[in-house]
Amino acid sequence: MRFQRLQIPAYGPFTNLELAFPSGEHDLHVFYGKNEAGKSSLLRAIRDMLFGIHGQSTDDFLHDYKKMLLAGEITNRAGDQLSFQRRKGNKNTLLDGTGNALPDHALRPFLGTIEQGFFSTMFGLGSSQLREGAQQILGGDGDLGKALFSASLGGTPVQRVLDALVAESEKLFKGRGTSNVTIRPAAKRYSELLKQSRESVVAAEFWDELNRKLDAENSRKALLEAEIAEHEVDLLWVSRCEDALPCVSRFNEEERLLRELPALPEVASDYVERAKTARAAVGDASRKVSELSAQIARDEAKLDGCATAPEVLAMEDELDGLHQDLGAYRTRKESLANLQSKLAGIEPSLRSGMQSLEIHGDFEVMEGLRLGSAARLGLEAAAQALIDAEDRHAASLKRAEELTAAIDKHETKLQSEPEADLEPLRAALATAAEAMDANKTLEATRSTVATLTRKVEEEHSRVYGAPQDLEATSRLQVPAQATLRKYRERFSDLERDIKDAAKKISDEESALTKLEGDLTRMERRGELPTEDSLRVARDHRDHGWQLVLKDWKGGGADEQLDPDLPLEEAFPRSVQAADKISDQLRDDADTVAQAQEKRLQIQSSQDLIKETEAQAARLQTEKEECQTAWVQEWAPAGISPRSPAEMEEWRESWIQFRENLAKLRDAEGSVTSKAEQIQQAVDALKAFSGAGGPHSFPVMLAAAKAALQKGEEATGR
Repeated sequence: MRFQRLQIPAYGPFTNLELAFPSGEHDLHVFYGKNEAGKSSLLRAIRDMLFGIHGQSTDDFLHDYKKMLLAGEITNRAGDQLSFQRRKGNKNTLLDGTGNALPDHALRPFLGTIEQGFFSTMFGLGSSQLREGAQQILGGDGDLGKALFSASLGGTPVQRVLDALVAESEKLFKGRGTSNVTIRPAAKRYSELLKQSRESVVAAEFWDELNRKLDAENSRKALLEAEIAEHEVDLLWVSRCEDALPCVSRFNEEERLLRELPALPEVASDYVERAKTARAAVGDASRKVSELSAQIARDEAKLDGCATAPEVLAMEDELDGLHQDLGAYRTRKESLANLQSKLAGIEPSLRSGMQSLEIHGDFEVMEGLRLGSAARLGLEAAAQALIDAEDRHAASLKRAEELTAAIDKHETKLQSEPEADLEPLRAALATAAEAMDANKTLEATRSTVATLTRKVEEEHSRVYGAPQDLEATSRLQVPAQATLRKYRERFSDLERDIKDAAKKISDEESALTKLEGDLTRMERRGELPTEDSLRVARDHRDHGWQLVLKDWKGGGADEQLDPDLPLEEAFPRSVQAADKISDQLRDDADTVAQAQEKRLQIQSSQDLIKETEAQAARLQTEKEECQTAWVQEWAPAGISPRSPAEMEEWRESWIQFRENLAKLRDAEGSVTSKAEQIQQAVDALKAFSGAGGPHSFPVMLAAAKAALQKGEEATGR
């Protein structure tokens, strides 16, 4: 039988619920949901629709008994279909699709021999029935428990299974003779092996003691190796001595022969060198003797061929003296000719000088008048001073003559002119008097301008990146001091945070290295189990048990628990492995806990390092963004900025430059104003002192004052 459609107009928590079950590839429909979603109510609805709604049904909490109604459409294997309804009542509860009554046996072609109890047990178990069956299975009685257990065994009768289990248990555990018992030797062997395993475990203290002994033996080994190395050096020295023994014997023999020689005189330490030098000199002398002997022989041959007078040979000494005197005579003759030539050139001027000095006599008289070096130098200095004084006196006389002539000229001009109005002259003198102060301070102001110019140029050179034009530099759009301070503090904070993050990472990496080292030392003492390894071992064991059950039921295992071992050997090993890990966790609980704590600390440290690295990356990005904003602040000025601290110094230099530039411009304006004022006074005085002329402003002012005085005297004022 198959449901095609299910309708629940009013039943339990449902109202007008309609479900369709179309045929599919697998033709399986599954209902799932949370607790109290209505799964059990739907199961009861299917049961009551097929076999009738119970008179004391508890599914009337939403709909009244009279209104409870179920409907559906079913199909059997023959292809027959039936649409029917089921209402709550005592009779005629089965209706067709239009509401007409149907006989109770109308569902028999679809249900067959299945009754309500069998349907409930095999197909309609709810949560309460499952719990009840579980209790019966545990208690070993109850039809429902047997049915459930039989269903779990694929329909195998429960009693047969129980009998087989009892027989196997009697075979395993009953009887005292070990020959008839299969599990006791294995259990005993397991206990012995477990004891051996525990005895084979090395305690941490014993392991540390062995390590200390090993270190001590290694140290002793190093000492022995050093001692062996020293002995090897000695052995090498002895071998070299043995190799030198023949030489020593020969040396002794030579010494013996030396002692047998007769006594020899002692010589200096450089005797050998001097002897070699003397031998070389003797050789050279021998060669020279040979050469000279040959030369003498040749000269003697020439001499034999010469005819000489005896009287000339007798005057040999006189001839040698004359020959030497002849050379001296020739040299002195040449010197005398030169001196006579110089004397002829000097004599006229010397006589002229003597006459001007009124010195009479020959030249020998001049020798008595020769001055010493000190007197001559003093006279030369006095003569030069006299010449300089005469030059200055002549210049002063010439200047005085020029000034006198100019004054006379102006006086003559004034006298020749008719009486004039002196007010313009007084006005010009008043203007000149005002210009006198400007004239006195003009040079000082010009000096100030020069000083400020040098200072401004020097300060402008310190304002790097600024335009060449001074005015353009003073008009730069420089960020405010507060902006520079803000960026300096921000950069400082970022650099400090980045440095702190780097230090934190370094510290955590050091701590991580230490933790990993501690964990490695713990694991070096023996593999430490974990809860995860125990869980994996137990899962492997349970999987093996499922394979054992499947093989025991006769279905045969479709996979291998261990590729290298049969199931009957692999499963006990999986049990032993799980038990071993459990025992290790119990026996090494402290060490395991410490190792687990180390692992947690390592994981925490790794997470902290990753988090800090991410934070450092964010800080670096923020620093780059801050740097970009910092560059943008200086973009209007066209300056490529350095660090905020450096740019603060730059800004101070720039402000000082602006202040001094303003002072320079004021000083330049003052120079221009004073020069114009002086020029106006000069132009006014020129009208009364004559046009042109090289006279300075003070001279022109003095001439104008004299003219005013004479004019006032002439007019009687």
